[in-house]
Amino acid sequence: VIEERYPGHRFYVTSTTGGAAQIYPMGVWEEIEAKLQQVPNELPSKKRFLDVTSYFGSEQEADAQGRLLIPAPLRLKAELQGEVIILGKMNFLEVWNAERQRQYLEGNPYTEADAILLGEYGL
Repeated sequence: VIEERYPGHRFYVTSTTGGAAQIYPMGVWEEIEAKLQQVPNELPSKKRFLDVTSYFGSEQEADAQGRLLIPAPLRLKAELQGEVIILGKMNFLEVWNAERQRQYLEGNPYTEADAILLGEYGL
């Protein structure tokens, strides 16, 4: 599916928090960059977003087996060694340390209030 939708095997691997790796097909990341160009450079939030995604990020190309390199600063900060969990997030993938993801889910459960709110959007 990834090869069909996003040919070229190019991705941008980054994070906005350092807690997990976010893997964007280059086409999706380029859409984000185009939107960012519309935001004034003086806006501190834009600078912080660019700082963190540049620090943790780099363009990657999948190897013949479909593997991607996660940049060392992100790999260390997100503790991406041993067992990891890969989550589909609509137009990107998120890679978590398995224990960290388990703890996150326990602390942030999906609730009935969430279901009601999403039901207002037809879900």
